[in-house]
Amino acid sequence: MGRSRCCVGGCSNVPGNGISLHTFPKEEKLRKQWIRSIQMTGSECSRAGWQGPSKNGSANAQLVCSEHFELTMFTMTTRTKWSLGLAYRTALIDEAIPTLFGDKVRKSNLDQVQARPVVRKREVRRILSDYNQKGQVDKSTAVTYTDAVPDLSPVNLGDMTANPPSTEFPVDAVELDMDMELDNSKRTVMQRATDSLRRCGLSLAEIITDRHLQIQKWIRENLPGTVHSFDVWHIGKAVKKKLLALSKEKDCNIVCKWMKSITNHLYWSAASSQGEEGSMIAAKWTSVVNHVQDIHTGHGDLYQQCTHGPLEPREWLKKGSKAAAKMEDILLNKRLCKDIKKLSTGFQTSTLESFHSVINHFAPKMTAYSFHGQMCRQYLAALHFNENVQRVKFVNDEMTFGYVKELLDMCIEICGEKNKLSTPAPPPLTSGKRKPTKVEVTSVIRASIRKINRFISVSCVILAVRHFGFTTVTSQSDHRLRTFPEIFPSFSVQ
Repeated sequence: MGRSRCCVGGCSNVPGNGISLHTFPKEEKLRKQWIRSIQMTGSECSRAGWQGPSKNGSANAQLVCSEHFELTMFTMTTRTKWSLGLAYRTALIDEAIPTLFGDKVRKSNLDQVQARPVVRKREVRRILSDYNQKGQVDKSTAVTYTDAVPDLSPVNLGDMTANPPSTEFPVDAVELDMDMELDNSKRTVMQRATDSLRRCGLSLAEIITDRHLQIQKWIRENLPGTVHSFDVWHIGKAVKKKLLALSKEKDCNIVCKWMKSITNHLYWSAASSQGEEGSMIAAKWTSVVNHVQDIHTGHGDLYQQCTHGPLEPREWLKKGSKAAAKMEDILLNKRLCKDIKKLSTGFQTSTLESFHSVINHFAPKMTAYSFHGQMCRQYLAALHFNENVQRVKFVNDEMTFGYVKELLDMCIEICGEKNKLSTPAPPPLTSGKRKPTKVEVTSVIRASIRKINRFISVSCVILAVRHFGFTTVTSQSDHRLRTFPEIFPSFSVQ
């Protein structure tokens, strides 16, 4: 049986690459409209004498591809999934008719072809730069965002005050591309954090981050005297992800057995090179390519041989095999080896990640808190983390909550002095709406009560009629029954 193809003249599309095939409808009237539309096509794909697919013929001759249907002929679910880039199963509406033939066929599943992300971001960057150069915004085309940009400066814990800023943005710049704001978020946080440390009189000797390209560029341009190192965990995660994908390929299952050892070797390469140059870290890292092939000498000039003792028998990679060649391409990647030279040999970001986990415990992301609630929960997370950060790892050592007693004592002392901590909070979302008067509230409540009473009285009448078998009702009940035709559609008043 041949592969399914489109039966429209001049078209031989097969399913795949955003193209789907659809069968002729079973309804006779709609089926004739499909056939008539295909018969009336242009000269290039004319099928004037075509009588339609035979009901007893091959199923491949009864299919029409999706390029011959307008976007409005597809269901809303299908179009929504197209716009979101999700996996989908194409479905037509019940009244769909093919109308696009010849040069008019549809080449995209989107209403309009979107610009490439790189081009779009470049355009946004140009508009924002023009805005910064002008320094002024037309008030008619600007919107003021209050509390839109959080103040990341240190909060004074003494008076617990925080004043949210007010910023004006051009509407076009805000609506163009929110992805650019997400890309710049890490760089903005880094800039504000360094400015905050400078105001405290601190100098930065070393900064440890992940391999974010914009962060690297910003530190290189704005902090030339600061050493920028990379966290080992982030690089190990990226290497492990690539090795896992390689282990799923044919004849590469053995790679899965070496993933943990390779990740541990990365940590060892950084931890055992304190006080040494980055080239030594890279030399130790590249030796793992020979190690997995049972070669433990002759690695290079800086690191000539492995320092481990006798090894137990294990399954080694065969030299020249597919798995060994592809693993070597991953581990000896030029950019990866360049970044490994900048691995941090001392401090890591694991402690910061642990603190973020504690914050998520006190203030889960799926729950929305008020301004004061979120701020207080972050303070509690900091107190709890600082008290238990020195707890022995991998030991059944219970957490302590000594800070709770101190907080209660402070609360009792503050309440005894009758002092109040004033913390200005952003106005509620309903502050811009008019508060209803007492008369309006009373009228709405009374209308709701009357509606409920009417519903109860009609329900009692219906139950009585069904229970006792009455065939007639009073004029008042008849009026009430006809008032709710949507509630009792099957009840007929005689």
